[in-house]
Amino acid sequence: MNQLNSNLKTFLALSIIQLFGIHASICAQGQMGHENTVAVVPFSTAFEQDEDEADYSRMLTETILSSIVQTQRFKMVDITDMEKVLMVIRRQQIKEISGGWKDVTEAQLVEAGKQLGIEYIFAGTITNVSTSPSVSGLWRAEFGFAVKAISVESGRIYVTETFSVNSDKGIGGRLAGKDSKKEALNAALENANEPVKKFIDKYFPTEVKIFKEKDFDKKGIPKFLVINGGLSNGLRVDQEMDVVIKETDEYGAIYWNKIGEIKIGEIEASFSTCKIRKGGEDIHKAMAEQKDKLLARSKAYD
Repeated sequence: MNQLNSNLKTFLALSIIQLFGIHASICAQGQMGHENTVAVVPFSTAFEQDEDEADYSRMLTETILSSIVQTQRFKMVDITDMEKVLMVIRRQQIKEISGGWKDVTEAQLVEAGKQLGIEYIFAGTITNVSTSPSVSGLWRAEFGFAVKAISVESGRIYVTETFSVNSDKGIGGRLAGKDSKKEALNAALENANEPVKKFIDKYFPTEVKIFKEKDFDKKGIPKFLVINGGLSNGLRVDQEMDVVIKETDEYGAIYWNKIGEIKIGEIEASFSTCKIRKGGEDIHKAMAEQKDKLLARSKAYD
């Protein structure tokens, strides 16, 4: 136990307070209906690191963790509970425990997940932390990482994706260099949030009801929708969502019939005002005829 605690010391110092705080907020709200119970374990690294790179690898792990939690899509299991169960499992299997988290197998994670009632385990690898100067003397930073969700029920990887983010914020196709390595690394770190949240939107979508139409054109077609979801549901400004009719086929299977697209403009705790980007006429008709089946669903970004 002491060795594994030592390996996790820095990670836990960065994350445990935030985990407890956000997790408590999620449980208190209870607005999402069924929540998948998940755990996020420390990410491994796939390359040799210097001291600065190691620091930013830990910060990137924390950024990914925070991005997952901030979607408010899940009930989180504390990392220390996973640690305790894994120690027992590995001792029973007579495995060496000196390697800490880097030597934990997917099979061991799944077994621990079963014992803790977890549905999915998020894990991953930091594949790259790098900086490079441009000819102008400005700095650019890049992070590479992979995220996977392991299904405890099946014992297999449910989904995995790789990401590459950098410090550039493309404006008119131009690269936005930074004055120092640190500035570039911090900018790249900030840019890791959105792709992780889109990953969660795609594979663990959220659904909220539609409250009302707003601002009609001359033909009586709405320009905006107000939806029953906001910050307390983990939604965010500029998030794109699909408008769907939730249907059930003859065999009882649920499917979603997409009829439009919206984008969140103004957002509050429990409501958001969204611009209708596609399907205004179909949405208007469905509001009159099938409002009880009409939902805003996080976009898959295919």
